[in-house]
Amino acid sequence: KKVPSWMENFQNAKEIGDVHIYACSMTMELFGMKLQDLEPIVDDVTGVAVFVERAKEGKITLFI
Repeated sequence: KKVPSWMENFQNAKEIGDVHIYACSMTMELFGMKLQDLEPIVDDVTGVAVFVERAKEGKITLFI
């Protein structure tokens, strides 16, 4: 059996529909990372307030 990786699942979701992937700004700061350090699948780095504002417009929200 070939089970898709988490990355493949996210890529497939983005191809199928209006899916956005955000990284946590606090975690990024703690690790000294920038958006450019992440996979291109990540759309933006946001804080909690911005994430909640954007997520409330979505039909489904996953916080991983």
